[in-house]
Amino acid sequence: MPPSLGVLNTMGGNGDILEHKLALLSTVGKGAPSPFTMSTASPAAAPSVPHFHNIEKLQAAVDALESTKCQQSARLTTALEILEQDRHECLAGKFRSLRVHCDASEDLKRMRERSERHRAQRVLEVVSKTADWYPEVLRRIVAREGVNASSTGTGTVTTGLLPLHAAEHFIVQVVHRFTNSGCEFQQAQLYTCILHLHPEDLELLQVQQLLGFIRNALHISDTEWTQFCEAHGLLGRIGEFGNDRKDVARIVPALATSLESQGSQLAQ
Repeated sequence: MPPSLGVLNTMGGNGDILEHKLALLSTVGKGAPSPFTMSTASPAAAPSVPHFHNIEKLQAAVDALESTKCQQSARLTTALEILEQDRHECLAGKFRSLRVHCDASEDLKRMRERSERHRAQRVLEVVSKTADWYPEVLRRIVAREGVNASSTGTGTVTTGLLPLHAAEHFIVQVVHRFTNSGCEFQQAQLYTCILHLHPEDLELLQVQQLLGFIRNALHISDTEWTQFCEAHGLLGRIGEFGNDRKDVARIVPALATSLESQGSQLAQ
């Protein structure tokens, strides 16, 4: 029995619908992607923002640590060089003083005594050079540390001694130890001493006055001083000070004699 026309018409309509759907499916991937595909791909495509500021802070801390290690290493190297030089001079002096006789113990004893006399003589020579300005440094510090007395209605009130700053004490001790070791305190030693001070201490007026006086006493020119300050970034902190060289010539003879007598006692 042949199929009815209504059934054929229905099948034909369904075929058109299928062809239309196949045409739509064939366009997928050729045009704009589907919203579902975009929603699943968009979270993976978004780049994560790295925390660069934490890395920069860590790198800055590492750089600061390396800089501190380099400074400490340079200071240690300088100290070791000074000790090695002192040891070399001591051994060389003992070797030059050795005179071999029949008794080895007596020979070594005379060697040490002769070497010590030479060292004491070298110390006296250094003390005589430092005595031109070191007593004046002490006199200035002692005069500045004088007792402050304020007059009131009931009488005079003593407020006590002005404290010596740690940077000043360090500078004075360095000069003292170099002198007692028989090493003359010169321009290089002053520069090393300045580099060991805290940058904040270099801005203090009393420290600048002390460094300025020692600078003039060692006859360091303005050009040399400026070059040193610029090389180490200190021009804005210590800058130009202590240019009056008249203070160097005004030395107290009594204090110089006292320092020389101390050197004589050391030699004995």
